[in-house]
Amino acid sequence: MNDNEKVAYDYTNGAIKAINHKLWYILIIIVLIVMIRNWSGSGVDSTDKSRWNRSGITLQTDAKTGLQYLSCGGGLTPRLDKQGKHMRGN
Repeated sequence: MNDNEKVAYDYTNGAIKAINHKLWYILIIIVLIVMIRNWSGSGVDSTDKSRWNRSGITLQTDAKTGLQYLSCGGGLTPRLDKQGKHMRGN
């Protein structure tokens, strides 16, 4: 390996190490944010078992009709009252 190749190798190796350090810092910050959010109970509702075991169900209200739906992932299901009638938002 000549001097130019060694300089290029050292430069590339140093750049990769610097990027890896930054990625680790970003990952640690993201993990801390998620842990603080879960610990504080932010976003927890009555469908969640606990702060750490969330259902993922969200309430959707149709802007035109006012009818309410529950969504989890990709699907929607009507929100029904005790009599089985479709519920409307307030």
